[in-house]
Amino acid sequence: LSPALLGFFAAATGLFLWALCMSHFAAALVLDARHAVAITRYRDLVMTALPADILYGLIRSEVFGLLAFLVAAYEGSRAAASQAPLEESAGKTFVYSLILIFAAEAVFSGINA
Repeated sequence: LSPALLGFFAAATGLFLWALCMSHFAAALVLDARHAVAITRYRDLVMTALPADILYGLIRSEVFGLLAFLVAAYEGSRAAASQAPLEESAGKTFVYSLILIFAAEAVFSGINA
C-alpha cells in the first residue's frame, strides 16, 4: 500500500471515530435539552439503560460499517474514472465487504460465546 493510501485510511478511520463521538455528544445534548439530564450523567444512563446485548449489537454494527467503509474507500481509490472500472469496483466492494463482515461476525461470535 502506498503512503498516500495509508494516510487516507488513517484519516477515514479518524473521521469515522470523530463522527461516532459527535453522535454520542449530540445524544447527550438532546437528553440535556429535552429531559434536563446532565451531560455528565449521560454515560451512566447509557450503561445502565442499555442491556449488554443491545450495547454489543451497537458495537458490532459500528465495526461492520467501518469495515464496509474501508473496503469501499480502498476499491474506490483504485478505480479509474470511467464506467466499467467503477462497476467492477462496486462489485468487488460488495463481495469483499460481505466476506469481511462474515469474518468479523465469526470473531464476535467467538467473543460472545
